[in-house]
Amino acid sequence: MNQIDFSTYKFRPSQMDALMKSPRSKTETISATAKEYLNKIWVTEMTGRTEDRIVTRPMEKGIICESDSLDLVQKATGQVYFKNQQKISNEFIEGTPDVVSPLLDIKTSYSIFSYAKVDYDYAVSTYKYQLLSYMWLTGQKTGDLIFCLTNSTEEMIAEEMERNRFKNPEIMESDEATEEFRKNFIFNDIPLDQRIKRFTVEYSEEEIELMKEKISACRTWLINKSRL
Repeated sequence: MNQIDFSTYKFRPSQMDALMKSPRSKTETISATAKEYLNKIWVTEMTGRTEDRIVTRPMEKGIICESDSLDLVQKATGQVYFKNQQKISNEFIEGTPDVVSPLLDIKTSYSIFSYAKVDYDYAVSTYKYQLLSYMWLTGQKTGDLIFCLTNSTEEMIAEEMERNRFKNPEIMESDEATEEFRKNFIFNDIPLDQRIKRFTVEYSEEEIELMKEKISACRTWLINKSRL
């Protein structure tokens, strides 16, 4: 097995919301959710093995339509933003923010229905620590979570039609049914400013200190597991 110094292990911003979950017992410092995450990290780092990652359709769209979402934000706001390609690190975490100045973390909604559910409480409860991590890395005092309602690609729509044609054969047989189906994946009829939702999170030194404490506890957990 590999020899890893977990005392200096750096976590990714995308992992922090899971790691920061509060444990049910007051006598514990790490939640069951965090331990499950840490166990996967430990196996990967120690053995070089990675658990097969299930790529869901929402995840796939987020990857494929990343640049489209940034384009949508620029068109909707009339601002020019530059995609960041540089990984940034400090003693505790390392990651690559979408846009550094101003600090933007852009999310691509899978459907108009999932997009409609997004509000401030959902955005912050799901991604607060990821965005705070980026603020921590960049020195920015505010950051914005932006959710985008971006068109699916023609390839993605074709796959969805194929997936649904057995339970709804009219999709493939009727032009009217096809167009009705496509409406769930193409949103050009909706004004651009209604296809983005923007939520601002303020930097908090107190939250950063809590993250440092949690990272220290997670490192200790990884070290102790290595001794078993």
